[in-house]
Amino acid sequence: MKYFNVILIAAILFFPSCSDDVVNQETPIGTVFFNLDSLSVWLQPGTGNGTNSQIFQQTISASKVKIEYTIQTNVDSIHSVSCVRDSSNGTPSHPVEQYYYWNVDSAVSYIMDIPTQPIHLKLEVKLNTYGSIISHYIRLKNIKVTKQ
Repeated sequence: MKYFNVILIAAILFFPSCSDDVVNQETPIGTVFFNLDSLSVWLQPGTGNGTNSQIFQQTISASKVKIEYTIQTNVDSIHSVSCVRDSSNGTPSHPVEQYYYWNVDSAVSYIMDIPTQPIHLKLEVKLNTYGSIISHYIRLKNIKVTKQ
């Protein structure tokens, strides 16, 4: 009987459970997939152009995401112009390029359906100056991509 108990305990420990339970690991709504403090271009007085970009590409457990950031720029249309470019595989399509000709400090937020995986999001900022006498900038702050 003593050996039987040892064999029984060994069998229980070595044989895995044969359960058909399936547990889906769903990412909770509000989960941040990507964040970035800032993305910016700063140009000194004079004439010039600059660009900066960030790419987020990942297979995620979400079919809808929310993109949020604050855009700040001090362009003035006479000496400077800035642009935010968004290229992604989401729908509806967000404006591919949004030009700014004036000072801006505002929050941007939009929700996209993601029809195919992986999600691909490229945010790019551009700045052009024309004989400016002050420094100009464009900046996206507090960039976040979250599940909806």
